Amino acid sequence: MGLFDRLRGRESAEIVAVPTMAQRRRTPKAAQANDSIPTPTLQVQDVDFVESRPEREQRTMGSVISQISDMPSVREVLTATDSSNPALRIPKGLQDAVIAVKTGPGKGGIYFDFKRVNEVSKYFPTLHSALANAGLSVGGREYPATGDIIRQVRLNYERSTGKGGSGLTSQSAGAEMFREWTRVAQSIKATDIHLRILEGGKGEVMVRVDGTLEPIPDGSGGLFTELDVKNAIKAAYEVLSDRHSNNQGAFSETSTLSSMIDAALQIPDLRLRFSSIPGLYGPKSVCRLLSNVSGENAMSFETMGFAPSHIAMFDRAQRLQAGAIGQMGVTGSGKTTAAKTFVETHPGYGSMAMYQIADPIEYPIAQMHQIYVQRSLVTSKEEGKKDPFTVAIESLMRSDPDFVDVGEVRDALSARAMANVAKSGHMSLFTLHADSLAGALNRLTDPNIGLSRSELTTSNLLGMLCYQALSPVLCPHCRLNHAQAHQHHKSRDTNRDQQEAKYIQWLVEILESRFGIERERLRFRNPQGCEHCRSRGTKGLTICAEMLMPENGWLDLSAIGKDRDAIRWWRHEYSDRDLLSPNMDGKLVSEHAMFKAAQGLIDPREIERFTQLQSLEVLKK
Repeated sequence: MGLFDRLRGRESAEIVAVPTMAQRRRTPKAAQANDSIPTPTLQVQDVDFVESRPEREQRTMGSVISQISDMPSVREVLTATDSSNPALRIPKGLQDAVIAVKTGPGKGGIYFDFKRVNEVSKYFPTLHSALANAGLSVGGREYPATGDIIRQVRLNYERSTGKGGSGLTSQSAGAEMFREWTRVAQSIKATDIHLRILEGGKGEVMVRVDGTLEPIPDGSGGLFTELDVKNAIKAAYEVLSDRHSNNQGAFSETSTLSSMIDAALQIPDLRLRFSSIPGLYGPKSVCRLLSNVSGENAMSFETMGFAPSHIAMFDRAQRLQAGAIGQMGVTGSGKTTAAKTFVETHPGYGSMAMYQIADPIEYPIAQMHQIYVQRSLVTSKEEGKKDPFTVAIESLMRSDPDFVDVGEVRDALSARAMANVAKSGHMSLFTLHADSLAGALNRLTDPNIGLSRSELTTSNLLGMLCYQALSPVLCPHCRLNHAQAHQHHKSRDTNRDQQEAKYIQWLVEILESRFGIERERLRFRNPQGCEHCRSRGTKGLTICAEMLMPENGWLDLSAIGKDRDAIRWWRHEYSDRDLLSPNMDGKLVSEHAMFKAAQGLIDPREIERFTQLQSLEVLKK
């Protein structure tokens, strides 16, 4: 039985739920103060555990051990999956749910995961007899602890004695734990997994769901031993990573590393982009979950959240014979996914010569010839030598291309490749980290990228620019209207909640008075959530976007560095000036967010991620 099979076993046990230390630390004080949203506030150590059984069968438990310092010194762990004494054999799936130990001459103890008592209580009589036969007194009782503490005791003993070498200290077990975390992350539609080492010999596993980080749902607040997390990170890089994608061979806690994880993950239709950076207490790894579905099953622009007018512009851009198509946004905004869909929905997909050169290749695309090349700016500066990226692009230009995807433009090599492909009469596709359409040319002319404005504003270099961002979708079952959201925060004593109540009031007033969006239309996230959204208040992500196909007015102003005036010209020229209209031509990402907020799809507080409402020009009809 695996780690998360055990989790499912806990869900079936009828027990009184007790919050972990980590869960209480992450529970906002605001949530504790509102009687309408009950939140556990008791300290774990103060809770007596009671099974949901007839009263005559109930055990009265003492305080729950949740700190390793509260455990007595353990001289020997007696239980094992392969113990020579049948009475001390524990199934592999329960080895971190119950443990028998020797603590001193004639003394022992039985410790169990208080959340899994229904699974392990049947072993108690046998363990008591085995310890008594060994001359060890346990005081006639068992001691409740967290599963994390039992795991630490077992692993510490295995490390100190060299026993249990087939446990979680091995690479294969580390890889399997990483797979299990990934499977759970995929099942709850997480976009990222964050693994890091904490102070005091602990590790943490978090997942990003609907834009927010939360502990992986394992029942222990996402806390594991340092050894568990380190072994999983190391195995992910050394065992599971695609061999050609590692930027160095062996894992190092003091290096910045990256790779792609695909076939060895053994999870259908999923691959990961792995990165690791050093830290004060140890490494931190972040893994982006990438759907590996291609062709007819690829995610559509409509499913992503683009407006019909956006999709029409994608269609026009796909029919260009030449020019560069830019998918822009901040990290984690879905740029690469949108670029993949642009390729797979292209009218020439399968009948055009399509190439991709990237570092790394994040998605396999069936009808595109993909080339993985690691860039080397050092090589490019050496006299008489060409960078591998440049060599590959030059080779592609002799390979009769129709379409070339250069991946992320982040340096002079990729920028020059993008421009050269477009100027040679072919279509090129690129992604770019930028904060808006208005900031696109400043980013591309940054000294580290090195393109010139005169080059970028020629009439046929840039074919289309799209800036996009992801916003959480409100759960339709529990979202709140403005009065409920305001009262939720107003009724609490914390400064943060009082500020939030004032902000909600200000927000609905300015949207109504300045932008004509009636407050009755607006909906807000329910902090308590419901069973439909796993108590998050949100259910999925949607794209808010701004898109343009460069024309003379925009190009002329951009050429002389008047980027704000260029965007203003574009808005005045193309916007229908109706914020409740689904037509997003000439509209900013903030206006797309306003439209979605007015439909009750996203929380209006998302709008000011993109602009200051007081300074945004309101276009009059």
